[in-house]
Amino acid sequence: MINFLCLSTFVPAQEIDLGIFESDLPNRIDVKIRPDFSVNGELSFTTIVYTLRWADDESGPPVSITPVFVAPYNLQPFGAPQSYNGYFYLRFYGINRPVGATIMPGEERHVASFTFTGGENVFFELINDDWTSTNSGDYYIALMGNNRTGIFYQPTAPIPEVTLSIDISGQGNVHVNSETYLEPITFEWGTEILLEAIAAEGWQFENWSGDLDGEAMLQDIIMDGDKHVTATFSEVQQDSFTLSLSANPEKGGNVSGEGSFQQGESVTVNATPNPGYTFINWTDDEAGDMVSEDAAYTFDMPADDV
Repeated sequence: MINFLCLSTFVPAQEIDLGIFESDLPNRIDVKIRPDFSVNGELSFTTIVYTLRWADDESGPPVSITPVFVAPYNLQPFGAPQSYNGYFYLRFYGINRPVGATIMPGEERHVASFTFTGGENVFFELINDDWTSTNSGDYYIALMGNNRTGIFYQPTAPIPEVTLSIDISGQGNVHVNSETYLEPITFEWGTEILLEAIAAEGWQFENWSGDLDGEAMLQDIIMDGDKHVTATFSEVQQDSFTLSLSANPEKGGNVSGEGSFQQGESVTVNATPNPGYTFINWTDDEAGDMVSEDAAYTFDMPADDV
């Protein structure tokens, strides 16, 4: 019998990632590809498709985009921007575009640009979502007919700043990345931060509300927009215990200070003898023990009725 030994070698997928960047030129955005393998300059990109999305900013003039063709790719928009769920979408594509000079693994290659006017604090992002899926706008790149689609390695440009605001209901504070929150904090869009609710003495944390929910004291939040969060604390309800006082004999004088108290609460009782009587001491009726010889006696309330 002859046995054959077969060995398999793992070959990682060859992918080309896509990124979007703020240009050094004003009001201009650059699009770049970044392969994880060497791309021969004599080959061609059979297909390049991606979609650009930006917010519909109703407070200012509409955003107008003008493509800037980058040779030899000359990617162009497919039709006019389309509005969907508060965003504008614009697809770009290129067919049978030459690679040009060889691209080394990890090297960025500038493939497209566009200039824009209008809008207030507008930022652009590469997107794959339900709209792009329905409208053939998902990112796709093929080299010589072979799918080499990777990821968005930088999906937004310019990276906008967003603000975290925290309200506190009750007594306690919140740590943001281990630092006590004092005032609204600005982060880059997409930053992941850690919030921790810390209750004051005698209080307990209840929950988060607003742009964050849950009852865990430690919570992660991704700053993909301005966030307004409320941390709610409630006072810990302690059991109350009853203090009862009496004079012996009853006509011997007056006592004051009885009532309901929480465990550990400082309590002061007073005994005032009537004429012809002298205060002797305070005693515990149940145990019969003498507890103090001071007419004005202060003690901490035990966890029991006395």
